[in-house]
Amino acid sequence: MTETLEEERPISVPSFGVSVQGMEEKAGETLAYCVGDYVRELSRYINLERLDGVTIAIDYKEALLAVDRGYETDFRLTPSSELVEGVAMAVSVVRNGVLKSHLVLNAAYIYSLPYEDDEHYAHSLHLLAHECAHVGLTMTTDKAFPDTLLKKIYDDVADACEGQAYHYHLAYMSQMELSL
Repeated sequence: MTETLEEERPISVPSFGVSVQGMEEKAGETLAYCVGDYVRELSRYINLERLDGVTIAIDYKEALLAVDRGYETDFRLTPSSELVEGVAMAVSVVRNGVLKSHLVLNAAYIYSLPYEDDEHYAHSLHLLAHECAHVGLTMTTDKAFPDTLLKKIYDDVADACEGQAYHYHLAYMSQMELSL
């Protein structure tokens, strides 16, 4: 079996937008283009066909609250704050009846991405790749178990955790089989 060269792998992400909030214009533009380029390259390895877009914000908490999720909900998105500080999220959204993911990134943790010699560059790249993996996993789960994510009602928290863990495990195993 021959290994596919990077430039031969197709880009899986459709056209998408990158918005930057709260940054100086030139720095924000540089970061937006860089994130867009990295997302396109990552899509050669992670299926990102259901990426809705990317928001990079100085005020991460406010950016999460402002995401148009495309469906009615009273649940307010908030960053993790107990054991770890949440700095990025692949938010599930619905567009034209299709479950997609919108990345929201805290600018303070992604800012070094355009500068490969920056000491925080590797962390920024890992953060972006990690969130892109969530996009692919959400899509794989939705395809494997249609009408489950955002729609399945569980009786209690224990059932919800067990059900979601089970579905993600099956979707992950399905994805691994597809990539072999």
